[in-house]
Amino acid sequence: MASYTSPHFDLFTDPPKDESTTEYEYIEYLPRNSNDMNKDQHIIETKDLDEYLLPHKALLEVRGRLVKAADDSNYDPDDIITLSNNGWSLFKTVEYQLDNNMVEKVDSHVPQASTILNLVQFSDDYGRSSATIMLWYKDPGTGQASPNEFRDSGALLPVNPITDVTALTGKNFRDNFQTGALKNPAYNTGFRARQLITTGNKDTTMLLPLSSLLGFSKDIDTVFMGVKHTLNLTRESSANYIHRANGVDPGRFDIKHLSLWIPKGRPSLQLASKIESKLVKSTLRDLYFEQVRVYRNQYGSTETNPSWRVTTRSNEELPTHIFFAIQAANRSGNEEQNNQVFDNADLRSLSVYINSDRFPERDLDMNFSPATRSYTRAYMLFQEAIQKYADTDSGSQVSVEDFASLYTIIHVDVSKHKEKLRNSSADIELRWRLGKPFEFPTGTAASYQTICLILSERHLKLNGMNGKMSVVVQEKR
Repeated sequence: MASYTSPHFDLFTDPPKDESTTEYEYIEYLPRNSNDMNKDQHIIETKDLDEYLLPHKALLEVRGRLVKAADDSNYDPDDIITLSNNGWSLFKTVEYQLDNNMVEKVDSHVPQASTILNLVQFSDDYGRSSATIMLWYKDPGTGQASPNEFRDSGALLPVNPITDVTALTGKNFRDNFQTGALKNPAYNTGFRARQLITTGNKDTTMLLPLSSLLGFSKDIDTVFMGVKHTLNLTRESSANYIHRANGVDPGRFDIKHLSLWIPKGRPSLQLASKIESKLVKSTLRDLYFEQVRVYRNQYGSTETNPSWRVTTRSNEELPTHIFFAIQAANRSGNEEQNNQVFDNADLRSLSVYINSDRFPERDLDMNFSPATRSYTRAYMLFQEAIQKYADTDSGSQVSVEDFASLYTIIHVDVSKHKEKLRNSSADIELRWRLGKPFEFPTGTAASYQTICLILSERHLKLNGMNGKMSVVVQEKR
């Protein structure tokens, strides 16, 4: 058995000190046509090819105001309207390029994809603190546009007065107060927080870390020098990033400023000399990250036992993680519905097939009936997506009740593949079963849409050439 010395008795080793970096600061890059912020597409690219840039810490800054779509006038502070949860909801497609080569693209369903990733990756502490700069305020309760904590804010006196003061206890005082206060069960603290920030004559500023959406920025923490970085953004329809109550005027978000902030670093002279000698002509290293891809499909209310062949791309690596969620179809393109929550749809079972191999090996069975509450295995697998299941320090921001009512996101770990699959195409098929025809709201038959977010391996090769770096995007290994 190996032995070690307690750090308490390590009296003779100096603490490490970073002397490799002599400069570190953020550089701001503006879109090509920064005079027109409300067009459908924005392209931001770097021009400093002699700088060491670190996309791992890159941030997208968005500044603007929520206004009425009809005349660009401001909303009153009490108007029941705000932006959907999560600033990434303003965009439909996000693409990252290196030297004009596409590295990663989240296509068409960025709002749902970013919300799933945030719910999986953010701890409860981070979700309630640092993530609020992204306009991230998780929707609780029913997820409705309900900013009022009490149904009748004036009814604060007990409706059943206690006549004998000697009978007053903590329990009956609490019960009577809650009855008199008429607590609103649909109260949405996330909606209320965003409403206070975005309504009235106030501008809203968001900082969106690229690492919260793109696997390239999250997983690769090396600098790049001599490489052009391009961020290509497509705006989402206002009907998919606005959440309002019935009767409130339709809105839009008027972007006034958009920019990309990327840190630049400068190595010490000794380190710079070593790097430059390697850049003359040599392969530096292989880079690996989990790219994000998202797909959506729609089904009729009575399609309770369908299958969905999601993708059969032959030139991409096998997937590592698959996330599956269901939404009522009318949550999309409808400002009066919340498209950042998901429906459990009375889902009873789910299985994933990759080239006929089933994951998990035993079907994932569940039952969301309040009388049964049999979904703990599905909840455990959701927590294990980012090792939150045994995280006693910060934990997950999704409770088991949240999972059942608003954030039913099924996670299947498919990272362990048999050897025979490694040189074949990723033919991915999902099969599921609902306990009854889909209804939304309760009692009303409705179509539903399925969302499949896939994380899969992606490889880059970082080369040195003529004193500069070059990046080769590798296809399937």
